Amino acid sequence: MADCYTIAADGTLHATGQGAADCAGYVMTSGAEYAQLQFLQEIFTWPAPETLTNWFMGAFVLVLTLNACGYIVGAVVKMVSTERA
Repeated sequence: MADCYTIAADGTLHATGQGAADCAGYVMTSGAEYAQLQFLQEIFTWPAPETLTNWFMGAFVLVLTLNACGYIVGAVVKMVSTERA
């Protein structure tokens, strides 16, 4: 649980008992809370534009490649098929 602290005139820390949202001083968290915060911050950051471009191009090339492979397989199946229209 995050705690709110203020610095007194003599340089010591004093707990105020306020919540983290209402704190006018410094908010101190435990090591576990800090690790969770860093993990969440890492998850919700936007990737670099180069990474987004690579993902888009990879998906686009995959769709076009699978379409071409499907066309070729369909042509071979139609050529080998014994049913003639």
